[in-house]
Amino acid sequence: MAGMTGGISSPGVGSGLDVNAIVDKLVAIEHRPVELLQKQAAGIQARLSNFSMLKSYMANVQSAAAKLADLSFWRASTASSSNPAAVLALAAKGDAVPGSYRVEVASLAQAQTTASAAVADPKAGLGAGQLHIDFGSWSADGSAFSPADGAKSMDITIEEGHDSLEAVRDQINAAKGGVTATLLSDASGTRLVLLGSASGEANGFRISASGPGGAAPPGLAALAYDPPAGATQTARTQTAANASLTINGIALQSASNTVDASIPGLALSLKQVTQGAVDVTVASDTGAMRTAVQNLVTAYNEMTTYIADQTRYDAANRRAAPLNGDSMTLALQRQLRAAFSATSEASPAFPSLLDLGIRLQAGNTLAIDAAKLDEALARPQDLAQAFAANTAGTGGDGFGVRIKALAAQALGFEGLITRGTNALNDSVRRNADQQARMEARIEKVRDRLLRQYNSLDQQMGKLTAQSNFVNQQLLAMFKRS
Repeated sequence: MAGMTGGISSPGVGSGLDVNAIVDKLVAIEHRPVELLQKQAAGIQARLSNFSMLKSYMANVQSAAAKLADLSFWRASTASSSNPAAVLALAAKGDAVPGSYRVEVASLAQAQTTASAAVADPKAGLGAGQLHIDFGSWSADGSAFSPADGAKSMDITIEEGHDSLEAVRDQINAAKGGVTATLLSDASGTRLVLLGSASGEANGFRISASGPGGAAPPGLAALAYDPPAGATQTARTQTAANASLTINGIALQSASNTVDASIPGLALSLKQVTQGAVDVTVASDTGAMRTAVQNLVTAYNEMTTYIADQTRYDAANRRAAPLNGDSMTLALQRQLRAAFSATSEASPAFPSLLDLGIRLQAGNTLAIDAAKLDEALARPQDLAQAFAANTAGTGGDGFGVRIKALAAQALGFEGLITRGTNALNDSVRRNADQQARMEARIEKVRDRLLRQYNSLDQQMGKLTAQSNFVNQQLLAMFKRS
């Protein structure tokens, strides 16, 4: 039994020593370097967060510069109309040439509409057969029809049991051809109304009907529209027609009420016949240009302010910000300042950002002289060169191109921000490895100290037992004497 219990110990039982408390205090001393590493890790994580913010701010600079570095952006135009209720000027495209146009609308484009004779019961059968619809143009007096080259006809097969006016409507719409069908009802009955899907005089249609034996049943024949062939029970209520208009006195025709081929880069939406000329103006989109320049200045200011805040030193409290003294951050700050203050040969009219009204002010931030920028915006071609000229890295590169390239380099694989982030991530890994090794060593120290103090506890327990025995014997001797 003694051999079985020899390996079981309870610290402090033998001598009364608080072995666990003693060991914990000794281990706490050993753990102090780990606590220093943990504090160091928190600082590294804070700097990693700072670099993540730097990356975000630099991405904003890159995005703003990229817009200004795009030559097509500087060709953006806006269009306005003196009477948008009659002629709406749709957004001008990049190839629109600034100018003024006088537009008069004599008639609007429209699609052909036909309406059948009234039927008393739209659910009653009309008779089985087939409706055939051709697309093309009618002569001015409606006496002749010319099918359009390459136009696809519609054939609607009407079966018995599915031959009511309602069923015919549904089958025409299900075919998804060049017409849509609706039913209109009044006191006289219900009519089948067909509307051409496209406007313009070349998009009219003709309807013929036939039956199983050749001639169509009377009810189905009543839906045909082909005046030259004598099918007249269905009436044409609206003629397919082109829009008729003049632009700067030049007469034009359009199959659609959206005229997008007459003025390069500009579309006109015709809404009403006009009683006089409507003035349409195309101009450079200086509002968008001004906003884009302001966005670049804002992006720069946000980043440089963040860098200043994170690299400062509070002398009164002797406290340094997380990136104080960080060489990569300071280098990035210098590169940004140089890019925004350098001159360029891209535009003789605007060799520096200062010439555009963008000046460096106290605190290393930028400010915009609105009046000076407005003067520059009046010369969009020169402004485009100043920002978007691209000469593959020579002194003739525009400011947008240069700043975009700087941002891309900083964010790239070997860029300052990426290198700084990678270095910090390496530090995090090394710190974690050091902590793990130290924790493993400290655990071994704890085990060793427990063994030593347990042994001491047991020895002291034995000595105490011997002392007690001797004392008992002495007391017994004194009592006998």
